Amino acid sequence: MLQEALARHLKEDGDSRIHLPALSQPLPEGHRLAGKSPLQVMAGCRQGDNGFPNKFTVLGCGSSLHAAILAEYLIEGIARIPVEVQYGS
Repeated sequence: MLQEALARHLKEDGDSRIHLPALSQPLPEGHRLAGKSPLQVMAGCRQGDNGFPNKFTVLGCGSSLHAAILAEYLIEGIARIPVEVQYGS
């Protein structure tokens, strides 16, 4: 299952990139941030000097902890925003 997900989202075009189209799609109407994409929301967390006054904290326990660690890797790698993962017990 992980191999299928990687094959679907990992694009090799000279340098390996992860392609997650859902991050570029606008959030739906009725959402507080409707019309903005998740990447735009994450970019809005940046300060002008590329510093970060805040960071994302992701909680997980068991298999959701593994998903949180993956989310940390992807968010830090794609959006360049610091992420902290905490065990949720």
